[in-house]
Amino acid sequence: MVPSIAKWMNTGAILVTMIVLGYFIAKSSAQPGALPRTVNPKRSLEGIIPPPQKIAQTSVLTKDEVNQVAKQTTVLVANGLVKGDDPTTALDPGSGILISKIGKTYYVATNLHVVAARGSEYGVRTYDGEVYFVPYKNIYTFGKQDENTNRIDGFDLAIIQFESQKNYPIAKVNLGAGSVGEPVFVSGWPDPEDKSPRRDYRFSQGKVTSILTVPDPDGGYGLYYSAATRRGMSGGPVFNTYGEVVGIHGRGGTATKQIVNISNLGILVTYLVNEAKKSQLQTFIPPNYSPTEPRAMIAAPIPIEATVVPNIYQSFTRDFIPSSTRDCPSGGSGSLLLGGSDDQCN
Repeated sequence: MVPSIAKWMNTGAILVTMIVLGYFIAKSSAQPGALPRTVNPKRSLEGIIPPPQKIAQTSVLTKDEVNQVAKQTTVLVANGLVKGDDPTTALDPGSGILISKIGKTYYVATNLHVVAARGSEYGVRTYDGEVYFVPYKNIYTFGKQDENTNRIDGFDLAIIQFESQKNYPIAKVNLGAGSVGEPVFVSGWPDPEDKSPRRDYRFSQGKVTSILTVPDPDGGYGLYYSAATRRGMSGGPVFNTYGEVVGIHGRGGTATKQIVNISNLGILVTYLVNEAKKSQLQTFIPPNYSPTEPRAMIAAPIPIEATVVPNIYQSFTRDFIPSSTRDCPSGGSGSLLLGGSDDQCN
């Protein structure tokens, strides 16, 4: 009997030891710092840009601070003129936003209808007064405009690419749609009613009045807000209170039974990012996408050129092609609208 008892006691000791070890192993795995078994990260637009992080309330900017950001990143966009053009009818300017940079190549977001003069050379005027002319092949569009109805199949969005040795700040985008009632700010370069050559920068504040879950098939518009705008501000940015771009302004709106008190319409910047990815542009893919933090811009000195263009006709005129030998009009209401690549005028 003694050997049996000894054997039984040894077996019991082993079982007790196993139970005790299992208890301590389970306890240690529950301690802080233990690795989870599975990781299920949330992704935004298949990883193009990390999802917007929750920003501390102290990061909210004042209206003047957002305006500082807007002045440095908002650009004026217009078709190039040649000597002999009538600028009052040939020039059809709009606005845009410096949205990305890769090396010395900058990317400007604007509306498709702002760059609708096919075959034209376009100019981008930055906040320091420099005008960069780009050929039409450096403009990427994300929709197609019907020349008879002006209806846009797809998104009323475009990206302009230009080169510069200068170091310009880049606007930060936020893929969040926001909420109705939140403040927004719109900036741009409106046209004067008297067709004078002077242009003055405009910055206005309003509130989000509606957000469509499915954007309008005519241009992709779905962000509605009360901020006052005027013709010429199309393509300009819509900022939130953190100084981040949430939309691209493009149209004046009217109230409907479903949506009331509508002033203006924009396209959520989410769609711009998604369309750029579909077109295989590297514009928003890290590490290429490296925007300037809004707070880093609020103390920067602002030159007078950021708020005034003394003579837009002079700024956008140059002899890149003699008008007598051009195959296409230089732009404006008489120019052709966007079409397929087979009928593009170069």
